[in-house]
Amino acid sequence: MTASPVPDLADVLAARQRIGPYLRPTPLYRYPALDAMTGTQVRVKHENHQPVGAFKVRGGVNLVSQLAPGERRRGVIAASTLALYAMLGVESAAMPAGRVCDPGRTIPRATFIGTLTVALVYICVSLIPMLLIPQGELAASSAPFADLFARFLGPASGKLLAAFVIVSGLGCLNGWTLILGELTMSFARHGGFPPALGKVNAHGAPTRAFVFTAILASLMMLTSYSDSTAGAFTFLSVVVTASNLPVYFGCAIAVVILWRRGELAKPGPRESRWLAAAILATVYCVWVSIGIGGKSLLWALALCAVGVPVYWWYAIVRRPALAT
Repeated sequence: MTASPVPDLADVLAARQRIGPYLRPTPLYRYPALDAMTGTQVRVKHENHQPVGAFKVRGGVNLVSQLAPGERRRGVIAASTLALYAMLGVESAAMPAGRVCDPGRTIPRATFIGTLTVALVYICVSLIPMLLIPQGELAASSAPFADLFARFLGPASGKLLAAFVIVSGLGCLNGWTLILGELTMSFARHGGFPPALGKVNAHGAPTRAFVFTAILASLMMLTSYSDSTAGAFTFLSVVVTASNLPVYFGCAIAVVILWRRGELAKPGPRESRWLAAAILATVYCVWVSIGIGGKSLLWALALCAVGVPVYWWYAIVRRPALAT
């Protein structure tokens, strides 16, 4: 591409050659009603026939095709890692299993429907700035939605949107805090953590577990204090993703192992889907692990190493005591 922000004809023709092998030409259709309305012949170019239903995919394919093989591989894998971060915690839907009716049926359905709904919202919302903000400006933006509102509704609207994003982030943080407290209390009551962390206050809240997890989260934040806010968020999100990968990887492998042992139900259409999903999940976990990066991988390994003596204490000391 040329250094000019406005591409010339040579740039357009070169981009056409790059995207040609991947994207088919979109058709031009005439509509008699539209011709009659405008008083002339109108041909509509159907970019909605593209894979994502919009013309913006052309720019993405053109950009990625110009990257060196190493840059392309690292960028796509890193993006996969951050994409997994958005889906972390989907297994938390099983936490209220003891407090809902027919959990074996209700929780899987709620998880599946909720996941699809959230994914659809993410895709639709993410397409808005991609369609309305020029690609170069979007790539340089650190807050695309704030820039989008400021672009079309004035600077004040961008600040208002940023405030709503902060409120949304605080709500998400509150949800994760409650989940971590619940998990810590559950581990403590089953002997995995000291019994003190399983105690609740007069309102039934695991106060000590909240304080414990908040201290750990604060320590993690301090490790990236010298980085920018965006850099610290990226680092923490990748570390959190890396720390959850062993759990997901183990669960996926467990399905395959149980199937080989014959401990699952007689293979049928439903069980075959489970097995296929487990294999795909295993491959995806390996794929994402490659894009974690050295620093985040070391932090994840350190967190796992800290958990080894805790597990040893539970398995060797606490479990026999609880059994008696």
